[in-house]
Amino acid sequence: MECLICKRQFIKRRTLLTLFSKEEGYICDRCYDKYKIELGYESFRLEKYNCLVVNMFKYDYKINYDYFIYEYQKIYLRLSKLNGSNVLFFDIVDLNNDLELLNLYANLLKNNIIILTFMVRK
Repeated sequence: MECLICKRQFIKRRTLLTLFSKEEGYICDRCYDKYKIELGYESFRLEKYNCLVVNMFKYDYKINYDYFIYEYQKIYLRLSKLNGSNVLFFDIVDLNNDLELLNLYANLLKNNIIILTFMVRK
């Protein structure tokens, strides 16, 4: 396989149990170590509802984050099972500019919001 980030050829280890399963990851181990997924969260109160921002990366890497869509899918499925909150996805959230928009959205839905993002700017 070819790594989508560094374009290096690599081989995924397969066992007898995973030999015929579909392989979802297309990123080599070296790039996984270099661009670590470090989940962090920040919770804050809007006017009437709560907002939870979950970010996947600690630093703003200069890569295409779409290559981590398989990992995003796993995190999204876990977050969507939480007590009826609406889960949104943004590439980058700027907390200085987006708070008013989030407040309007929460009031429109009349529910708490969970935001999954790659990066949070403050």
